[in-house]
Amino acid sequence: HVQDLAGLAFSWPRGVDVPWRRLVFTTHGLLDKDIMSQSAHDWLRKASAPFRAWLISAVERRSRARYDHHVVINDYVLSSLPDLQRMSWRSIANPVDRVFLDEPRNERASGSHYELLQVGVVNPRKNTLSAIEIICELLAGGLDVRLNILGPVTDAAYADHCKQAARTWGVADAVNFRGAVKPVELAAWMDRSDALLLTSRQETAPLVIAEAHCRGLPTAAPRAFGLPSMVDEHFNGVLMDDVTPRAQAACVRRLLERKFDRDRIRAEAITRYGVDSIVRQTLAFYEAALAAPPAGRRARG
Repeated sequence: HVQDLAGLAFSWPRGVDVPWRRLVFTTHGLLDKDIMSQSAHDWLRKASAPFRAWLISAVERRSRARYDHHVVINDYVLSSLPDLQRMSWRSIANPVDRVFLDEPRNERASGSHYELLQVGVVNPRKNTLSAIEIICELLAGGLDVRLNILGPVTDAAYADHCKQAARTWGVADAVNFRGAVKPVELAAWMDRSDALLLTSRQETAPLVIAEAHCRGLPTAAPRAFGLPSMVDEHFNGVLMDDVTPRAQAACVRRLLERKFDRDRIRAEAITRYGVDSIVRQTLAFYEAALAAPPAGRRARG
């Protein structure tokens, strides 16, 4: 069972018949789309991004054909990789760390302001700057709000740009870069926050949304990529249609001012992403894969 990069099978020979072996692949991300959404400060990398994305896409597409079965973590994967629809696949979501299921919940402290949480590495693909722009709009609209950004910096120049922008726009006191935290600490942050804010330029099925929902935390995210299959506007968040900070801030404001049933969000998410459920689905998938006829593509035996 290979995960993330199908290209590991690029050089594997075809047609080697090993009756008891089945090769399974799970696509966790779309690397070619990630490359295109990750703007670079280096002009050469930026200029070469289309070629690098095309090359990765070609290698991955050819390599996927060498597997017998595929695990699809999100409908977005199927729509983005139409070749998968002609192969044997099973839909199984990513499981969350048991910490987000089992850790005792912290009470949200009462206060006069709202707490927004953004989780992930600080770089252009995660679009941290857009989250700061949304905070500017919310504050300008009279809503007292704070943004806590949790995650390591992977692009120092971009992080410095975001911090300088916060100072220039006069919102530095409302934007806090907290750095990387352990899962148990992240769970506590989620319990104490009012909403998770996702502003990424590209995502497949971000684990942080599953983790947040398992803590009962509603989410504001773009209506794009694999996010609509995770965020249900009827009960666990809002989807932002417009890319302008003012329109996105209006969506976030509606989320913050709405009363969500956090216990219901948590219960549904645990059913969907809980480890025990995912294990049962995976074992059933393996049993079915072993019982099915080989697809005729094998690794070295």
